Amino acid sequence: MTTNTPDTIGPDTHVVGTITGSEPLYVEGKVEGKIELENVLIVSPGGFVEAEIAAKEVVLEGHFDGKINARDRVVLRKDCAAHGDITTPRIVVEDGSLFNGNLYMDTTNL
Repeated sequence: MTTNTPDTIGPDTHVVGTITGSEPLYVEGKVEGKIELENVLIVSPGGFVEAEIAAKEVVLEGHFDGKINARDRVVLRKDCAAHGDITTPRIVVEDGSLFNGNLYMDTTNL
């Protein structure tokens, strides 16, 4: 993870559309649509993301529904709820996390 301070979507913010960027992003609110990041996406315990995600790394602490394509890894933290498809070369699943969907381990770029 980078030392850059992440951009934040606050708990009272609801974004619909496409988000692109090179900085880390921390979601405390709700995002619907598409997220394309060169860096890390973190969904906070109170965050909800319903989207197609492409990022270097995705850390889920909250709720997610959709598709993830992570170039480095996906982390499913305790108490997160993830529903959908995940494609990544590496995954960390903490005890107490919930995942319903398909997992594709793509090690092509390792």
